[in-house]
Amino acid sequence: MSEKKELSIDSRFHKASEIAIKSLTSAVPVFGGPIASIIGDIQGIRKEERFVEFVNGLQGDLQNLSDHVNIEFVSKEDFLDIFEQTSKKIVATRQKVKRTAFRHILSNSILSTDITYDEVEEFIMLIERFREEHIFLLSILRNPIKYDQETGNRVGKGGRLSTSISEIMEKLLPDWNEDLILEIATVLENERLVQNIIHRYRTALTDQGINHLANTLTPKGMRFVTFISSPGAV
Repeated sequence: MSEKKELSIDSRFHKASEIAIKSLTSAVPVFGGPIASIIGDIQGIRKEERFVEFVNGLQGDLQNLSDHVNIEFVSKEDFLDIFEQTSKKIVATRQKVKRTAFRHILSNSILSTDITYDEVEEFIMLIERFREEHIFLLSILRNPIKYDQETGNRVGKGGRLSTSISEIMEKLLPDWNEDLILEIATVLENERLVQNIIHRYRTALTDQGINHLANTLTPKGMRFVTFISSPGAV
């Protein structure tokens, strides 16, 4: 690629970034102060495409909810520190699923009236450590019955004499081998986000089908999944 063409691409992305920032601050006025300065500083770090995706995503998350922004929460230095650190993680993160989860935590915390700075930091650190599979399994366990229906009732409502969590998970996640299922579920249980999977993984259970996975998210797990989901669900 010629130097002239590279400069043209850089210029195009820079212009897209400027437009995205102006659009965000117009749609969500709270971003017109210190947060706008942070966003501007992050702009030149790396991966301009991810930066534009991040800023446009924030606007999409919040533009119809700006009246619900917790002004007091987002005005404190603690939040500005978290916002800056997390924004840099988002721009530097390769996996889109994780970038989206990071952004949703920020957006939901901006709208929440009952979250602490420590809890936001904990959620951010969890996403930083997690793989896409952890996030995917959590999203399934939020409503396993709905997921099973959407994927053709691979597990169904049961009806045989017996089943096991092992058998249910193998049907629900046909592309995952047992080692991966156990690895991902163990991490989630150790973080107290999920319960009642590992210790009864091969235990014979009366066959109630997918219903055996209902209520496997702990209260902490349900709250975490809510905060990494589309804003407005908090």
